[in-house]
Amino acid sequence: MTAISESARSFGDRAAPRLSTKPPKRPWEVRLINWTLRALERIGLSPVQINVDRLILSAQKETGLVFSDRSFEEPLRALAKSLMEEADLSPHGRICMLYGIKHTLKCQLWLEQVYREHPEVFAEPVRRPLYVVGLPRTGTTLLYNLLCQDPHCRPLMGWESMMPVAPRSKRGKTIRDYRRDLAHGIRQGLDRLAPQLKAVHEFSTDGPEECTWLLHATFVSTSYLLLADLPSYHEYLGRLSREECRAAYRKYARMLQWLQRDSPAVHWVLKSPVHLSSLGPLLDVLPDACIVRTHRDPLKVIGSCCSMYSVVRRIYSDGVDDHQLGRDVLAGLAGVASLGRQSREESPDRIFDVEYETLVEDPLGTVRRIYDLFGYPFDPRMEVGMRRWLKDNPRGKHGVHQYDLSQFGLTEAQVRSAFADDFRPLDGPCCDSL
Repeated sequence: MTAISESARSFGDRAAPRLSTKPPKRPWEVRLINWTLRALERIGLSPVQINVDRLILSAQKETGLVFSDRSFEEPLRALAKSLMEEADLSPHGRICMLYGIKHTLKCQLWLEQVYREHPEVFAEPVRRPLYVVGLPRTGTTLLYNLLCQDPHCRPLMGWESMMPVAPRSKRGKTIRDYRRDLAHGIRQGLDRLAPQLKAVHEFSTDGPEECTWLLHATFVSTSYLLLADLPSYHEYLGRLSREECRAAYRKYARMLQWLQRDSPAVHWVLKSPVHLSSLGPLLDVLPDACIVRTHRDPLKVIGSCCSMYSVVRRIYSDGVDDHQLGRDVLAGLAGVASLGRQSREESPDRIFDVEYETLVEDPLGTVRRIYDLFGYPFDPRMEVGMRRWLKDNPRGKHGVHQYDLSQFGLTEAQVRSAFADDFRPLDGPCCDSL
């Protein structure tokens, strides 16, 4: 095994046998908020409600803008209902959700404003975006960071993902600094609420990050299922037509168009697992997109995914049932993998399959084959950058993510059965065969 492949394997395999998923001790101010608000609820008062009409009015008042496009209301109401009735949020968890939803509404208002005022920006196409999609723990983060070493690409920065569109001015700060400070504040808050999160998924505020939060901002995204148990919202997403999903991706594409206005003549490199269930609508809206889908044995994937869901949901709820979570995550991700396979059959020339083992054994060669297949020019500086990145990101840099299936009431046989059709050998273009 070469030094390069050893570095790639160590980055992709940070898992050890077991991780405690007991709720972390809450910061004192969170415990005080929960105690106080629960006491009020016991006497019949409910001071924290996720009320869509009030949130819309508040976002409009704080921005001084008024919504002209109300298509977000239906998915938002489905989400809010599920959050209030099914998610078993703590009072502090409801406050966090309120803040997040209002922030998203404000971003939508600012997006509407710039869309009206700068039509020339939105006449520019999203330039040949290269996507990495796949279930967590299948090598997506490794591959994404390698692709981001191309000096001719445009990755999405963490602070941009949290606030893709901003107010025109912020007293005492540049808009860029305001957005970076906001992202750093959110990151620090998450670190306090869930110290284990950094080992599960390191969110980079100043480096390349997933575009998950751009689709999240449309209120039509499976990313909300990571935050809470939302069965009726999940069912709502499953009932959406392809055109309704396209509408969400059109908003998502506008965010990319706004962000790329200062980066001419480069292509986007983007990554998110949420696209795996909606590759058809994504390709409808972004016809020049190229997709790389990563694959790995589900036994190496599902326990880690359950662990990530458990850690994140405990930020917002004190009532997470890990065994129920395990069943739901297994069924949900098996369905997502199946949808990804259907999209591949629909657009076989647009989706390139990469096996995890091939990626970690030959990361640089894998990237070269991706570039050759899709016709991206390969700059020699990219190889230098990839080698440097692998050297600078050794195993356990942000801690070790530990888990196993039994914590979530799952067995190997259940996982194999759920993924029987989706992890069979691939029949078509695959990195192993090129």
